[in-house]
Amino acid sequence: MRGSDAERLLVVHETCSGAVTLIGSAGISVLHRVPHRAAVPWWERAAPLRPSLFWALGGDRRHVVHAGAVGDGFGAILLVGPRGSGKTTVAMAAVNNGLRIVADDYLLLHAANRPVAISLYSTASIAADLDVPEKRILDLPSLAPGSLCASAPVVAVVLPRIRGGRSQVCRVSPAEVLRAWAPSTVLQMPFDGGAVVAALADVVRKLPCFALDVGDDEADVASTVEQLLGRGAP
Repeated sequence: MRGSDAERLLVVHETCSGAVTLIGSAGISVLHRVPHRAAVPWWERAAPLRPSLFWALGGDRRHVVHAGAVGDGFGAILLVGPRGSGKTTVAMAAVNNGLRIVADDYLLLHAANRPVAISLYSTASIAADLDVPEKRILDLPSLAPGSLCASAPVVAVVLPRIRGGRSQVCRVSPAEVLRAWAPSTVLQMPFDGGAVVAALADVVRKLPCFALDVGDDEADVASTVEQLLGRGAP
């Protein structure tokens, strides 16, 4: 539940945890209160204070978006799509095979002439058990020292799809990628009335767009990511 006074204050009340966030209109002053730390859900522990970061860091062509990113300091691919599409599977396969991660689930996207992905969190969330909906939160610097990349220029936008077998890549239209990406960003961070969609559309028009059918072999997934980064032909 969200409400705002455009002149003074944005108020975010999360009914799931009971948390209340008050954000000054300039995005400088923030008050965040939770009834008890046990009430904080796993997704908030993995990526806390998203509304506050949206207002504090957002601006002209800068948006907090729902996406992952992997690569290195020279370039990264954006991993987009709804929950369960395979973003974390691809990101962890890349990290476990020597690549670096900018983000698992949320990042700051600078949608300039050459888009840049900027890290916000140092965590990744993986399924702990098929029967348990709560995910396990990994501290990436502890798990894989040196794996976290502060920022990287984006070279491609990739839509993962868990398919099994051998990993494969194919070109897809910007419209297909935007349809998979925009809803999850808009619904999770609806603080700009959908204006972020124009920035996402601009990014997918500028960059090559791919679908990645995620296979069973982790090294094969990482090799495919390296190809998408320009080290080989997909």
